[in-house]
Formats: sequence, structure tokens, C-alpha cells
Amino acid sequence: LPEGYQYNWNKKILFHEDELISLTKKEILFIELLFKNINTITTYSELQKEVWEDNIMTDNALRSLVRNLRKKLPKDFIINLSGMGYKIA
Repeated sequence: LPEGYQYNWNKKILFHEDELISLTKKEILFIELLFKNINTITTYSELQKEVWEDNIMTDNALRSLVRNLRKKLPKDFIINLSGMGYKIA
């Protein structure tokens, strides 16, 4: 994680300089999947399976989730690879 950020895997909480950053269930699943795939691209099919599970992942739902996460994390931390998926910078 970038300077000043910490993630507690056991408690599923994110901190920035000791301030708690509130995350939704889907945001937690999304960010943990990116962490697990740290050196590779997290594909749209992986996101569908791991984050949306049995629900349908729409383009709008995915964009909204990423937009909200980007507000909580440093600029350019989550990178979109058009047509492929996402990865961490």
C-alpha cells in the first residue's frame, strides 16, 4: 500500500494515517482480490466470480464501485486496463 495506508486482513479494515476508511463488502472483496493478484491483472471474469458472486456485474456497478474506491485511495492506485480488468499501480 502507498505511504500512510494500512490494511488489516483479519478485521477487513483500511486505515490512512490512523484514520479508519469505511469500506463496503464489495469494496473489501474488490481490493482484496487486487492485493491477491498484486503482480497480475484482475480480470473482469474474476471480479464477477469473486466480488459479485451470484449477482450480475453490470458495467455501471463496476464503474461505481471503482469510482468510490478511488475517492478513498490515492490517485492512480487502481489502474484500469481497458477490455482486460484492473490492477494496483
